[in-house]
Amino acid sequence: MDQDSRKVIAVRLLEGLRLEAQSPAQALVHEPSPGDQQRMLKWIDQSLSDVPLELQTVTAKLELKTRELREIEETLRRAPPDEAISPIVQDLNRLHERLGGLDREIRFLDENVRRAEYKLKDNERRIARSLEEQHRTRAIRERMEIGKRVEQVLKEFAEKLRKQKTREISERFVETFNRLSTKKNLVSRVDVNPESFSVTLYGQDGSCQPKEALSAGEKEVYAIAMLTALAKASRKPLPFIIDTPLARLDSEHRTNLVDGFFPSASHQVVVFSTDTEIDRKYFEELRSHISKSYLLTYEESSQASVVSSGYFWEKPLEVPT
Repeated sequence: MDQDSRKVIAVRLLEGLRLEAQSPAQALVHEPSPGDQQRMLKWIDQSLSDVPLELQTVTAKLELKTRELREIEETLRRAPPDEAISPIVQDLNRLHERLGGLDREIRFLDENVRRAEYKLKDNERRIARSLEEQHRTRAIRERMEIGKRVEQVLKEFAEKLRKQKTREISERFVETFNRLSTKKNLVSRVDVNPESFSVTLYGQDGSCQPKEALSAGEKEVYAIAMLTALAKASRKPLPFIIDTPLARLDSEHRTNLVDGFFPSASHQVVVFSTDTEIDRKYFEELRSHISKSYLLTYEESSQASVVSSGYFWEKPLEVPT
């Protein structure tokens, strides 16, 4: 049914309903109730106003669907037969299977990629730790090399300093020994081994002078000269403490020590002497250099030494420093 036919039918229905509504009233067999009358009147109004519009809407939808049905039927008529579609469907199914396999392969590859990325990050962390360890090892090695160089420099410095000190000790020893000895210029040179510190004396003729050949007094002078040389070489104000220094010396050696050693040996010299060593004569010679003097007396009753000011024959002596 075309659009024009539908319009004609709709117009005729509306005219019929309008004529029916305008026709004279017929005798009623049964009188409807007021409520039924109201409903019937409402239905009539709806038929005159709403139904035509709804009919037009439904007719338009019917026409649209009819047209769509014709297009679908035409499309179906143009569709190839099943025999022609079957290979395509089979290819499509194979492609779907292939696609599924590729999806599984992609998921597998993605998992491998994630594992590889994790291993890569782990290897990067290990490499970073290894590089840091190498840096630390290199720094330690450099410090060790610096330490070795410093050690070598210190060793060379110590060697040079040892040689310098032994040379200075030798020079000071020769000067002090020859000044205090009664045999002038008995020793011309002294060699001090920088490793074992053994001492070798040489005479004026360059021959070796064994220490065993020295007299008792010369050995005493040897010890005093060596201590003096060590103190002078240290360049520190070291006090001298000498016990019975003149006991094994003859008068000439004693005079040399009293005149040439005690006054200038150090800033502080402590001498433990008997009255036969530093006697009245030597005491008077040293008086200007003596700051304090004490007398040590042994008492049998207490079996101990008693310390008192003064000297053997002197009253307590106090000389300002």
